Amino acid sequence: MTAPESPSNSPSIPPNESLPPVEPPSPGFLVQLFVIPAVIVAIIVVVWTMFTWLAQKGNDVDSYLVALRRDTPARWQAAVSLADLVRSSGDEGIRRDAQVAQQLKDILHQELTNGRTDEPALQLRAYLCNALGEFRVPDVLPALLEASTKEKGEAEKSVRFAALKSIAVYIDANPAERAASADKIQAVIDQAAQDDKPLLRSTAAFAYSALDTEAARAGLGRLLQDSTPDVRYNAALMLARRGDARAVDVLTEMLAADAPVSAETDEDKQDIPQKRMAVQINALRTIEMLAKPDGKLPLDTLQKAVESLATGDAPAPVKAQAIETLAKLKR
Repeated sequence: MTAPESPSNSPSIPPNESLPPVEPPSPGFLVQLFVIPAVIVAIIVVVWTMFTWLAQKGNDVDSYLVALRRDTPARWQAAVSLADLVRSSGDEGIRRDAQVAQQLKDILHQELTNGRTDEPALQLRAYLCNALGEFRVPDVLPALLEASTKEKGEAEKSVRFAALKSIAVYIDANPAERAASADKIQAVIDQAAQDDKPLLRSTAAFAYSALDTEAARAGLGRLLQDSTPDVRYNAALMLARRGDARAVDVLTEMLAADAPVSAETDEDKQDIPQKRMAVQINALRTIEMLAKPDGKLPLDTLQKAVESLATGDAPAPVKAQAIETLAKLKR
């Protein structure tokens, strides 16, 4: 986990200017995967910085599609720009263009079929998934489901991650497609939730939350027992936002002064204090969102943990958030 001030494409904590009602996470929330290891965040930021100028040259979707059809090592750059354009554009017409979506699906299917595992090919597939997840047209799911299950080697996990994240974004914005393919989506998320990579299991928590069925909530319950802190933390946040009391024990763990954090690399280990702050603040803000008279969580249990942070020697940002959350709980 990264510190709260991370860029928008990386793990970040939303401003606390106004508290939204308790509701299923929006696509904006889903892409704020605060559990992404710092190294992956850095890669994403660098890629976006290097190629944003392509999108700034013009919003010519057709030119991007032409570039994508060319079998050149650099065509993934067009996928980066197109994904960014679809994601950030205020023009809903792009997201509802079935012909553009079909062309992207065809290209993705071709790339999955040829099975190349060089870095440009994997990047191309990942960004094609990112773009497709933003569309608001039917029949996008089959391509994303295909991408989320094909893995001939370790390197292709990055494509599965992008596809799973995009499935969550897509079904959150397209409830009819979600309902029509719930069983297939569930099977794909279940597979990711059992993967050996914590990143995929952690992303599965967001996908389960977007699916929002009884079976999906059962999957979140299983992830609460995961051995990796980031995974169970994400599961707890998703359940808590739906008022599910099963999240309380893990939320309490997140609020502990010595809350365990995931640290798989030396760089992660150096960032443990910042990551722990992010864990605690995310938990505090989630609890604050739920502090309402008709809430379903037993907030009295959580209040003791919040008081410990508010009155103890926690880092200043955590202490300030704990004081604010405690005041809301007492009201």
